[in-house]
Amino acid sequence: MGSFENDGQYVVGESYFTLDDETILYGADSDESDESMILSWRGNPKTNRSDWRLVVVTKNHKPRTYYVHRQILSQGPQSSKYFRMLFGSSKGTPSKLLKRKDITSNSSSTKIDLEEQDAKNFPDFLDYLYTGASISSSSCGSTVATAASSTMTAIQMHSTKSRSSSEDEHNICIGETTNTNNAVSLRHLSRLFGCEALTLAINKFIQRDLSFKTGPIYFKHAREYKDERLAEAAKRLCSEHFEEISVKSLLQLPIDLLKELIESLNCSESKSDSTSLVLSEVVYLYLEHHPRHISAANLLDLTNSLTMPRIGPEPAIGFTALVKDLDSKDTIIHWIRLADLCKRCADAVVVEFGWREFSVQSALNEYLDAACANRRSQTDSLLFATSFASALQQAQSDHGSVKKRQEGLEKMVVDLKKSVEKLERSNQRKDDQIEAQKTALAESRRSNVYLTKKLSEIKQQKYSHVTKRMVSAMKRSIS
Repeated sequence: MGSFENDGQYVVGESYFTLDDETILYGADSDESDESMILSWRGNPKTNRSDWRLVVVTKNHKPRTYYVHRQILSQGPQSSKYFRMLFGSSKGTPSKLLKRKDITSNSSSTKIDLEEQDAKNFPDFLDYLYTGASISSSSCGSTVATAASSTMTAIQMHSTKSRSSSEDEHNICIGETTNTNNAVSLRHLSRLFGCEALTLAINKFIQRDLSFKTGPIYFKHAREYKDERLAEAAKRLCSEHFEEISVKSLLQLPIDLLKELIESLNCSESKSDSTSLVLSEVVYLYLEHHPRHISAANLLDLTNSLTMPRIGPEPAIGFTALVKDLDSKDTIIHWIRLADLCKRCADAVVVEFGWREFSVQSALNEYLDAACANRRSQTDSLLFATSFASALQQAQSDHGSVKKRQEGLEKMVVDLKKSVEKLERSNQRKDDQIEAQKTALAESRRSNVYLTKKLSEIKQQKYSHVTKRMVSAMKRSIS
């Protein structure tokens, strides 16, 4: 995964674009002196002590000449391998850099054929080469220091010359003007001239700048420069996080790159129904913003059923309208795939808005009117058939769901009846038990009354017997 910078911003680029396979070489060291004068390629060529000319040529603009200093280009801290080889500062077999057709040199100048974007960024490239450089007095008669653009910022990197990276850190400077739109161009220039320290600095910038917002832009620029490693890194980021990628950035892609990105979604483990819905919205917005790309072939490539099995309701309506406006010849050539697309669109609309809103009579009238007018009856029949099929399919599905729920309710009623009968039987048993208990209680009460009466009679008989004996005893005592 990514990491967090000091300001708390989450960085995803480090997970996709690494620096492991980049060779890190720095320009030759140079002595510095406290006594120096500012030297820059930006100065007046008559007074800036330049001894070499760089002529940048483009197709659409006049050549532009830069007056530079050979020792800075070949021996400065951020020197170029090309100029080290050209000016003899580097020993060994001549590099392939010196055999390039787009860079040619003579006794006093170097002609460079560049694309417009690279020519625009060439001053920033020179600013980097001039950063931190100095020229000894033996070269120019006095100790001269250089000043690059005042808009320099430092990115700390580690020198491979050092055995301990913690002891030999130094700053690689790139301009504040370096941004998403020109980083790949600067990376190209650094590799073109063999300026590997700048390559590393730009790579580090790209690593931190590569995000959900900038991924499509880097993908586009990397493909333009045939920078496969960066292109694959940016494409993988966009593919694995497609739902989070900036739609505005995706709309800037050429259609062939958008197709390539969509095709890569088939291999992405993060693909889901939600990804398919988001993709349908992106594709419709793309065709809306780039109407020149609307054709049956492009529409079908962008809405492939493997990548886009589900379509959002609003894009579905838009795709249906696009199909209706397609050229009849295109429609015939791609009939089967268009039928599949229309069916998916109709399914999406019916699921969202319901089949009850679909009027078979209205659709039939529209189809018949078009057929009678002899205009696009084949496409209209396709739209009518797919819409009707989707509505019927949804109606059947709804009917099946209702029937299933009804069967469930009927089963529930039967179960409830059984439960009621069981409760009634249980209640009857309880009533019988209560009646038996009442009968037993009444019998107990009668027995109790009887026993009480008998007890009373016994007590009465006993009392009478005792009384008689007492009277008899009294009579005997008196007599």
